[in-house]
Amino acid sequence: MVSKALGLMHWRGINVIVTIMVMFLLVSATSSPAEENKYIPNGPFNTRNQMPLYLFYVAPSPQKADTLKRGKIEADVSYHVSNVIIQQRPWPAEQFTSIDGVGISDGQKNREWYTYIDTEVNRFDLNLSYGLEENMEISVDVPYFVFSGGYLDGFIENFEDAFSFIKTPNAREEKPCYEYEYELRNRGKPIIDSSSKQDGLGEITTYLKYRFLKEDKWYPTLSLRGGVKFPTATNDLLGSDKFDYALTLLLDKRIFNRLSLYFNISYVIIDRPKIMDNLYSFKDNMFHGMLGAECFLTDKTSMIFQATANTTVYDYSSMTPNGGVTSVCRDPVVLTLGFNHNFNDKLSWQIAIDENTNSAAPDFGVFTSLKVKL
Repeated sequence: MVSKALGLMHWRGINVIVTIMVMFLLVSATSSPAEENKYIPNGPFNTRNQMPLYLFYVAPSPQKADTLKRGKIEADVSYHVSNVIIQQRPWPAEQFTSIDGVGISDGQKNREWYTYIDTEVNRFDLNLSYGLEENMEISVDVPYFVFSGGYLDGFIENFEDAFSFIKTPNAREEKPCYEYEYELRNRGKPIIDSSSKQDGLGEITTYLKYRFLKEDKWYPTLSLRGGVKFPTATNDLLGSDKFDYALTLLLDKRIFNRLSLYFNISYVIIDRPKIMDNLYSFKDNMFHGMLGAECFLTDKTSMIFQATANTTVYDYSSMTPNGGVTSVCRDPVVLTLGFNHNFNDKLSWQIAIDENTNSAAPDFGVFTSLKVKL
């Protein structure tokens, strides 16, 4: 009864937030902006796959290909919350004897994979960029994470109940709202077993971007960016405590005045986190990709659609045919839809929601950010 009451309170609270968003967009659409500062693109969103199993590795910041002018600074302060609920084990699957003394009688956990994650990942992020030269930019991304029982469970359950065509995960139907659990096993070996909610600094990433082609009538803006992730995490669930490296190709193209397209593709080299020492198989590289489109609805307000994806690092090709589960063996894809509003040429606000396409990414998320140019 209490959980239902809490769920209703959270559902009403989020409805109030959504109503305020709609009213804000309507007001901005009916206002009469000045002729200057029209159609200034501010995508893409600074969103990532916040599945806890991928927070260990470098996740290149989505960025536009264009660079800041020399001496200019841009600060992007954002908050991204992602709701994750997974309870998976393959069936049928070969079973293994656990190294921690748990016998075959606990067969659920001694399969090829056993994944149970129930949490909300809150990411507070500061992204600072500085124009070194007209075609060169340096940036740094500083994340702070909070794992919690969350506040979106009630809203999501009510939403899924209202639309019968949406498949609710069995784990969500079986578990009470606003609880926390994080467990991963591979071939009976315990990899992660956390019942305490973690928070702390994530791993800081720095980037150097060089623009070697500026947009023209027939050509897009094209840039190359290198990135290094440093072992700065304050908790072993928030980072690998290893250096990771990323090389990214970025492309922008403006279509007429109102439509801009964004594309990033990254190759990253990663190192196995210490917490994953018991993992049977692991890949040391992955690809990241981002595709986005920004369309202006008014002179200052635009709608942004974005797809973010990466390849899995949990290699299962050498395992038993029935050994895999979707949360570790599939390539995660996150779809994001939201709005950007330019108050002027120096200040903009973004808000968006995101949804997964499979269980390798969070079920649902909410994102907001404030961008300031100096």
